Amino acid sequence: MEKFYTNVHNIGSKILVRSIEGGERIQFEEEFNPTLFIRTDQPTKYKTLDGVSVDTIKPGTIKDCHEFINTYKGTDFPVYGYREWTHQYISKEFEDCAWDIEKIRVCTLDIETESEHGFPDTKEANERVNVITLKDSLTNQIYSFGLGKHRVTKDNVKYLECETEKELLEGFHALFRGLKPDVVTGWNVKFFDMAYLIRRMENMFGKPFTRKLSPFGFIKEKNIKVHGREQLAYIVFGVATLDYMDLYKKYTYNQQERYTLDHIAFTELGDRKLSYDGTMKDHYTNDFDNWVAYNIQDVELVDRLDDKLKLIELICQMSYDAGINYEEAFSQVRTWDALIFNHLRKKNIVIPPLNTTIKTEQYPGGYVKNIPEKGISADWIVSFDLNSLYPHLIMQYNISPETLREDLPQFTTQSDHPVPEMLDEILLPDLDKHDDIVMAASGYMFSGKVRGFLPELMEKMYDERVDAKDKMMESIKNNRTQDIAKFNTIQMARKIALNSAYGALGNQYFRYFDLRLCESVTLSGQLSIQWIERKINKYLNGLLDTEDKDYVVAVDTDAVYVTLGDLVSKLFEDDTEPNVIIDFLDKACRDKIEPYIDECFEELADYMNAYQQKMIMKREVIAEKGVWTAKKRYVLNVWDNEGVRYEEPKIKIMGIEAVRSSTPASCRKKILDSMSIIMNGTEDELMEYVSEFREEWKDLAVEDIAFPRSVNGLSKYFCPKDGYQKGTPIQVKGCLIYNRLLKRDKLVDYPVIRDGEKIRFTYLKEPNPVGDKVIGMLTELPTEFGLKKYIDYDLQFEKAYLDPLKSVLNVIGWNYEKQTSLEDFFV
Repeated sequence: MEKFYTNVHNIGSKILVRSIEGGERIQFEEEFNPTLFIRTDQPTKYKTLDGVSVDTIKPGTIKDCHEFINTYKGTDFPVYGYREWTHQYISKEFEDCAWDIEKIRVCTLDIETESEHGFPDTKEANERVNVITLKDSLTNQIYSFGLGKHRVTKDNVKYLECETEKELLEGFHALFRGLKPDVVTGWNVKFFDMAYLIRRMENMFGKPFTRKLSPFGFIKEKNIKVHGREQLAYIVFGVATLDYMDLYKKYTYNQQERYTLDHIAFTELGDRKLSYDGTMKDHYTNDFDNWVAYNIQDVELVDRLDDKLKLIELICQMSYDAGINYEEAFSQVRTWDALIFNHLRKKNIVIPPLNTTIKTEQYPGGYVKNIPEKGISADWIVSFDLNSLYPHLIMQYNISPETLREDLPQFTTQSDHPVPEMLDEILLPDLDKHDDIVMAASGYMFSGKVRGFLPELMEKMYDERVDAKDKMMESIKNNRTQDIAKFNTIQMARKIALNSAYGALGNQYFRYFDLRLCESVTLSGQLSIQWIERKINKYLNGLLDTEDKDYVVAVDTDAVYVTLGDLVSKLFEDDTEPNVIIDFLDKACRDKIEPYIDECFEELADYMNAYQQKMIMKREVIAEKGVWTAKKRYVLNVWDNEGVRYEEPKIKIMGIEAVRSSTPASCRKKILDSMSIIMNGTEDELMEYVSEFREEWKDLAVEDIAFPRSVNGLSKYFCPKDGYQKGTPIQVKGCLIYNRLLKRDKLVDYPVIRDGEKIRFTYLKEPNPVGDKVIGMLTELPTEFGLKKYIDYDLQFEKAYLDPLKSVLNVIGWNYEKQTSLEDFFV
């Protein structure tokens, strides 16, 4: 029978459960008697991670368990057992969830408020709510409530015109209670829509009224610090609030210049919020019909975003994999704590008590090769990437809390860590005599006898991901659309979990946090990538009859970039078609270099007495040209990516401003086009392109040429006398000036800038009415400031467009404009 939970909460000794069983919605409360463990001298089936026999003990209710634990706190009588009671309950009652996203009720919410006294504040909630729209995923029905007339134009929209705000809020309250959503989502729904609605209802009707929004009658208020600023939020017991903006930021991995719904909808869907003239107050006062349509459009945009991105389904998958509530999946620590608990529980292994260790020092990160100050330009670049490096390092060296051999001393050298000596293949202890010892590059020893739970779990999840990807590809071939989405969600959930494991391991609040484990992972990664760098150089120097030439242009954590330009020059004429060379390089990588790399990693595994060889390195790109300006900053002219051949080369950029969210959007494509000319055109063509763009630039709006940034530290840098302190960052300074001008001119229709927001700033020509060189803004520069004629377009062009270009041009020796020579001066 289909059975899965949608929400499990704990209050006192009771567990509150919402679930779906056999297609029916079930809701109940029950007392739960958790299981704890204590040491015993008698043989039992239960063991701790370090092999100590323990047996179950059931003190009674959750309250009884707390009292039992507190009785022995600080004594030499450890009490074992998972104290996340809801997770323990889920593991017991919902061990294998046959969940179905089609049965989970997701309601997309958006509200509008008046702005009679400036922008609404959630803590005060002193502005009227004049529109609320909710869309139900199970019926596709849209319900909208408003304080004015609206002409319905869509069959799935039901609109209720309300006489008063009281009627509007009561109508929404009744709808919400009737629908009993499992999930509420929306854009910034956590810190605005839900927070404002609940606070407004509290103000008007009292807390007993608002508590009824929870199926269990419990709502908890929380003040959460975000970017140094406290924000109001509510936990509605029984209903998960999944903010789609948070989901987008966390799981799409695309840095955006701003995270407004309008910008993201345009980026992902090519659609926008409805536009309007004037202020918000003008909008709802003069055209309430469009104001409601504007609200409904916001709900539809979020819904369409999820139709495309499936992020609600993704977080549900991650939650059911771990056995936690949907909202908890945002935390990699809680996710991995639950994943490990469930994995060990099936093996009758009891997890250790949680003892927080304060992180007193940082551990090394990945290895990144230095780039000469003058930069590097090279031809025919081939990159090789290690597959899922950190999870595979954990597998290779059997890195796990219980496999660390604390009885053996750390192998140390005169260096900060042993990697340099290991690369030179000297000074290692004689590991051949100890088949049961594995040494990581940190010098710490791990057991070679018993498989650790962490590598075991890594391998299981990795294999599951490979299996899901294979099934997804099979579904694509057979055009099974529903299965494509299903298996893609599974493989993405496994990928995110695998990638977040190391992040959890390095978090001091994680149950299994240990600096020795963290160092063992990162330093072993450093050893692997530098090992293969040396071996590739040795191979190519022998092949090309050169001595100590460095063919590895760049190294970055899990990837090496190798120039094969000398090999190509030896074998091909200058006018050879690129595809002929690419075919050759593809075959050379597949038949010669990759097998050689495999041999080298086998050699490393033997050298370190590894538990198993897990370093898998494959060719990624073949690029005709490459330019490095610094570490992690490069441009490649790519013809082939993992076997996918392009008809025309594609520009791959890392670290250069075209791919940075801090570069104005108006510049990004222009920078990319310029890079394409640099890679495939001539210096004269570039000069012409720059000149044309300079003319276009002058006609762009100030909002299009301003720099996007995040802003923090407004309170820190504020100075009552001068407006800002000495040393204030430029974007903070611009925002403080913007806020000061709003206050001075009493412009209540524009929102003030707060810490943590995405803003823009631009340089000003001096002298100007502001008396400074910069001004900030949120989405637009108020015309009331009178600053349009003072915008420094030339300086913005220099900093936003030319500076990124010059960093590459300086490496290859090109100019972006004609240089006046001494001869020209006398003509």
